[in-house]
Amino acid sequence: MIRQILAIALLTTSVQVAKAQSMVGSTCAPSASGLTKCEFDEVVAKIDRIYRPQFATLGGHLWLRANWKSNDLNAHANEYGPYWMVSFTGGLARQPRMTRDAFAMVACHEVGHHLGGAPQMMLLPLSNEGEADYFTTLKCSREFFADEDNAGALRGTLVDRYAADECKKSFATSPERLICLRSVMAAKRLVEVLQVINKDATKISFRTPETKPASIFSGFSHPKAQCRLDTFLNGARCGVPVKTALSATSYEAGSCDRKDEPPNEGSRPRCWFRP
Repeated sequence: MIRQILAIALLTTSVQVAKAQSMVGSTCAPSASGLTKCEFDEVVAKIDRIYRPQFATLGGHLWLRANWKSNDLNAHANEYGPYWMVSFTGGLARQPRMTRDAFAMVACHEVGHHLGGAPQMMLLPLSNEGEADYFTTLKCSREFFADEDNAGALRGTLVDRYAADECKKSFATSPERLICLRSVMAAKRLVEVLQVINKDATKISFRTPETKPASIFSGFSHPKAQCRLDTFLNGARCGVPVKTALSATSYEAGSCDRKDEPPNEGSRPRCWFRP
């Protein structure tokens, strides 16, 4: 199936593949605009199933706060002793262009604050915003989509040619390529949804990475939209095994960054990261 997708993608920058009959990987009826409560609950439940055991292994108790009724456009993470909180609101999930896949990236990002490792925020034992983005496609989306029909999911997606080419170059097998492609397309949709919320009209593209280097580590603030897209793409095309854990004390562990080596296509983008 990946060959079919990539063959079509090579003809044009992006292509509308035949619309899927149903939301692949979901038992919920898809919504024409934003998530339904069923989809919202389903994403939260899957994150709980994947990560509760991992949190426990590290001595933390996953505290999921999912408030569908809230109209707040928010998601966040924090630690209260052994209780590691991840919080989501229905207001964000109901945004008109939000999809199940894009909302899964929101959930992955918040988990990434706890499991993403270095670099961390100042004065908090949480990975900073750029690192949470990197974790999203480096680790989380690969686990989230691992048991789903990714070829089927991509039939309803506007597939980007450049992203498809990068996933093909980065991985040898069709399942890995499909998860990579599905992840980056979901991440791009999320960035676009957040741009609408933030009234950010900046054009973003996988082809035009941010070239301005970071002056300091990103802390409490999110990197700019293009830099975030670059981070999601680099995480997705890093070939380090998903089960190789990241570290709070070393940015090399579990990632494609290596000390005293120039950045590569799977490294954290230098638009926010300074080794």
